[in-house]
Amino acid sequence: ACPPGASRSMTSVRRPSLAPYTAAALKPQVSGQLTAQAGLRWAAAPAVLAVDLHSTTLQDLQLRDGAGRSANSLAAVKRLQLDGAQLDLLARRVVLAKLQIDQPQLALARGADGQLDLSAWLPASKPGPKAVPATPSAAPSAASQTAAPAWQLALADLLLNGGRVAWADAALASSGQPYRADLSALKLRLQGLAWPAPTDPRAALPRLQLSASVGAPAMAGAAPGAPATRGQIDWSGSFGLAPLQADGRLKLDHLPLHLFVPYAGNALPVQLLHADASLSTQVRASATSNGWQVATDGDLQLTDVLLHNRPAPGSAADSSELLSWQTLALQGVVVQMQPASKPRIDVRELALTDFYSQLVITEQGRFNLQDVAATPPADVASAAAPAAASAAAAPAPSSAVAASAVGAASGPTDLPIDLALGKTELRNGRIDFSDRLVRPNYSARLTELNGQLGAFRSGTREMATLSLRGRAADTALLDISGQLNPTAQPLALDIRAKATDLELAPLSPYAGKYAGYAIERGKLSMDVAYKIDADGRLDAKNQVVLNQLTFGERVESPSATQLPVLLAVALLKDRHGVIDINLPVSGTLADPQFSVAGIIWKVIVNLLTKALTAPFALLAGGGTDDLSQVQFVPGSARIADSGRQALAKVAAALKDRPSLMMTVTGAADTVSERDAAQRVLLEERLATEAWRERARAAPAAVAPASAASAAADAVPLTAAERAAALKRVYQQTPLPDRPRNFINQLKDIPAAEMQSRLLAGQRISDETMRELALQRGLAVRDALIAQGLSSDRLFIAAPKLRLSGEGDAAWVPSVNLTLSTK
Repeated sequence: ACPPGASRSMTSVRRPSLAPYTAAALKPQVSGQLTAQAGLRWAAAPAVLAVDLHSTTLQDLQLRDGAGRSANSLAAVKRLQLDGAQLDLLARRVVLAKLQIDQPQLALARGADGQLDLSAWLPASKPGPKAVPATPSAAPSAASQTAAPAWQLALADLLLNGGRVAWADAALASSGQPYRADLSALKLRLQGLAWPAPTDPRAALPRLQLSASVGAPAMAGAAPGAPATRGQIDWSGSFGLAPLQADGRLKLDHLPLHLFVPYAGNALPVQLLHADASLSTQVRASATSNGWQVATDGDLQLTDVLLHNRPAPGSAADSSELLSWQTLALQGVVVQMQPASKPRIDVRELALTDFYSQLVITEQGRFNLQDVAATPPADVASAAAPAAASAAAAPAPSSAVAASAVGAASGPTDLPIDLALGKTELRNGRIDFSDRLVRPNYSARLTELNGQLGAFRSGTREMATLSLRGRAADTALLDISGQLNPTAQPLALDIRAKATDLELAPLSPYAGKYAGYAIERGKLSMDVAYKIDADGRLDAKNQVVLNQLTFGERVESPSATQLPVLLAVALLKDRHGVIDINLPVSGTLADPQFSVAGIIWKVIVNLLTKALTAPFALLAGGGTDDLSQVQFVPGSARIADSGRQALAKVAAALKDRPSLMMTVTGAADTVSERDAAQRVLLEERLATEAWRERARAAPAAVAPASAASAAADAVPLTAAERAAALKRVYQQTPLPDRPRNFINQLKDIPAAEMQSRLLAGQRISDETMRELALQRGLAVRDALIAQGLSSDRLFIAAPKLRLSGEGDAAWVPSVNLTLSTK
């Protein structure tokens, strides 16, 4: 026994001396070095039994799942320093002045059965002696009448530096490898913690500072060899335990949201392949008996977002890109939650940059968005294909209104939140549309989408000012203006949209299917106005102008109209070859018999029916040189030097002949140009990848243009850039039989072999060459405009595919120029 106030000290207490104790509580092998200086205070009256730990150090603590070099580290602490600790055993009170933990590490794993490996750390419990029932007594003892006090803890200062938690989940294994993630560079400082928490609301709350890096060595869905994605979490503020509450600033820097997607399973209607979140906000939250009270005020950014559609169960189809954007920035985000009331969200300003969406009509006539959102009414689904064609080609202000109007009529009557959104900016948007229902397949795109939407608030019919501009199918100018409130029920809308100089030749698949003729040339301009009042009544005006619309060969189609198409067009077309009609639309959205999409489709059918013109005369150019052929570099849409010389002469001739019009017909050979096209497509992919890398390395120095446009401009690459881009493209391309090492990672192979494999995997189809032929025509058109010709004198004809062996065997890739009068 020690006299009161006596102290003992321990130094260099190693694992063997602790082994009997740790073995009883833990299966893993424990090693480390403990140094402690402690004092014992005790007295009989009044009763005192306390331990003072003046200084305690635990170094190189290791928990391993076995012995020897093959043992895996389960947990480790480089150094644990405890200063000024007091343990009062009778009062059940622990006071810690300072606790510092350096480089703690923990490895956690979940097995394929869903069980955490922590359960395997504890030894199996042994059955104890059978309990003997207590003998009833007349009165409880004095000891039992006085309950022991609850333990109390006071922690003045806790420091944690360099922490790391590794996570492996075999239940989410991919390719035989468990899903992995980690929390590293963990720093924590906790001050003023007391348990139980003080009941006095005036008492100071504990202060907490926390920072960590979150990521994974290989994200789910990432391309082989892709770099690890990491984000940063920072918190600084106070918190309370009883009740739960927090008040401080939360910061996230490029937190990889896709890291958590595997745990959502099939709950998400889409596949989130990549998304980084950055947040800086002040948070105040507290739990009450009726629910949570939350208030936040800060900024949020979602960057590098990539969403793919989710193929139907049992489908052999691969997922495809559905939506992506570079940056979605929300400034001044204020969130307020009160028990028994709607959450309120205010956003001062929103900006969406470099966004992209892909709209597809499948071979079964379904929109790809139908598998993400709710199924639309039957009348809309039945008209999905023609309405979608209008949306991509026209560029569909009318069909966009139709979709919104139908959604307003059949959607929910109230939002689950109160939303107030300030000015919204859209920058550099692009929408690709593909229709696989028609043959040949049709595709078009809206590009250079830029605009603004003013402030609006849910629960009112106050409308925001809308202004949106862009290009459709690379030719038409799009201008949408007006007012709307997308949260109003029914939709509050009053907009006007214009589209000018849309080339009609790419719409030939629809003309062939529904009108019975292919389109050779023509331009479309639309001026539409749509208004929906508070009663859900729609009034619309559709001013449609078809200029020089010319149909070609007859197409046998069971869906083609039986109306006298050619006669109708002849009656509508004036002496200048222009059709100008106004088609009003009106009705009540609440009427189940009223189908906006059906009416829009009827408008399109009427336009096509009236737009099939009589044959026109083509005049060939004269002179000693054959100027009707503009030669191109094989496999590409780049004009050859001889072709540029021919175009200079053509431009000069047309300036002198203002009454002449020109039709440009692109051509391509699927067989003889296949190898060249493969090389060109590969070089475009390399240029695109190099541009993206430049943008990532120095975003401020790169113009805000899409990767596709950068590749189209043929940005010259250095040898090092090309080699790096070639390697990344090879890693990202799912080619068959790529050499892999024993851990299933891609092997490094020579650049020539990578290029050869990529070329062999480059698919060149008739659709690819048909698109190349169309791009050649557009290149000639743009070159002539650059030399001073007006765009209203130039028309793009449907592209032509040449079969090898037809005509001259020495055929050279070219575009045919044909002249006609006004």
